[in-house]
Amino acid sequence: MMMKAAISTGKIVLYFVLMGLVVAGLMEFVVPAVAAQLGGVSTVPRIVTLGAINFIAMSLPAMALTMLFDGKSPVAMGFGRTGGLSDFLMGGVVGGFIFLSAVAAAVFGGWASINPDFATFSMRAMAWSMAGMTLAAAGEEVMMRGFVLQELMSKFSVPASVIVSSLIFMALHGAALVKSDMAAVGALNIFLASVLMSLAYLATRTLWLPIGIHAGWNIMQGPMLGFNVSGNDFNAGWQPVTMSGPEMMTGGTFGFEASVLGLIGPVLGILMMLLFRQRSYQ
Repeated sequence: MMMKAAISTGKIVLYFVLMGLVVAGLMEFVVPAVAAQLGGVSTVPRIVTLGAINFIAMSLPAMALTMLFDGKSPVAMGFGRTGGLSDFLMGGVVGGFIFLSAVAAAVFGGWASINPDFATFSMRAMAWSMAGMTLAAAGEEVMMRGFVLQELMSKFSVPASVIVSSLIFMALHGAALVKSDMAAVGALNIFLASVLMSLAYLATRTLWLPIGIHAGWNIMQGPMLGFNVSGNDFNAGWQPVTMSGPEMMTGGTFGFEASVLGLIGPVLGILMMLLFRQRSYQ
């Protein structure tokens, strides 16, 4: 058992070292070169640049280590099943719905009001934001469910692997969490969201459904409704929902997912995934 833990820990640590090197290389060489060719970084919105960097930096090391140590193609990480597009789209609907359900509770309780200013709405900005959020979500799912979770599952039980990988996912958001007065609730929300995505992977054994849920959650949260996403402003230039009241109900600067009401989303999603798995086995 100790040897298994050491091997998995070593591979996961190596992954994060390689990811850091890829990020450094992209920021030092690739991004400036591409920006120069495009006539400046402002040509491509920041959210798309960040999404692309996240996707490349998180995916390449995972795919390389999977091929090197396991002898598997990147497709075997969770991209091989037919019907991937339908799983992705269904995941997007689920992710958007569960976040919207939490916001509806805030509106019903009087902590949120809907006041869209369509003069500030831009379909172009929305499209760019959705693309960037999808790239970022895909990168994080390749990292967490395509590599980390599967590596842990090859050595340990499924429940232990889900818990440990979710703790790692939560820790990766630590820099933003420590700046929030609602860090504990935000950490719990991110942990439960990771459990939800893990269950989505286990239900289909592909990454399409968790990528869809992750992207749908973040797109509904940031570009569509104007909330901060894990402490970052990705609201596509407009903010149709206004929050008021104590940070326990609004989430403060971290975003709505650091509020008590924000927990409704991942809990509802987990229940949906458990029901989906139960029906799949019948």
